Amino acid sequence: MKRPVFLALAAMWAGCAAPRPQPAAQIPPAAAGANFELSSYEVVGTPEEDTLEYVQVFLDGRLQGRTEVAAKSRPKLWLGRIPEGNHPMRFEVWDSTGGAPGVRRPEELQPRERFIRVEPGLKTSAVLRFSEQGRRSLLSITYEPRPR
Repeated sequence: MKRPVFLALAAMWAGCAAPRPQPAAQIPPAAAGANFELSSYEVVGTPEEDTLEYVQVFLDGRLQGRTEVAAKSRPKLWLGRIPEGNHPMRFEVWDSTGGAPGVRRPEELQPRERFIRVEPGLKTSAVLRFSEQGRRSLLSITYEPRPR
C-alpha cells in the first residue's frame, strides 16, 4: 500500500518541478496590402526577467495598432498599411504582467521617435531590439520587394 502512494506523490512532485512550455505567440492578422512590418524583442538575462509585454505603433502621433502580448524574449509582430513617404513613427513599450491591460514603461526607457521612409512597391521592415534591461534600444530598417 505504501508503494503506490509514494509513486503517486513522486509523480505529482515531478510534475510540479517540470518547466511549463510557454504558449506560442499569436501573430496578428495582416492588414490588407500591408507594407510595413514591426518585429520587437528584448534580450533578457534570466527567466524571471522574461515577463509579458507588447508594443504600440504610432504614426504621425496617431495610434495605428499594437503587437500581440508575448514574453520579452519572443519576437512580437505588427503588420500594417502605411502611406508612402517619410513619417514620424514612435513605438511605445508596455509591460503586461498577469494579463493586466499593461503599464507603459517610463519615458527614459522608450525608444525615441524617428522618421521612417516607406517606399512605393517595397515592404518596410523594422526590427526593434532592446537590451540592458530595456535601457538600450536599436532600430534597424530594411526594404524588400513587396509580394503582389
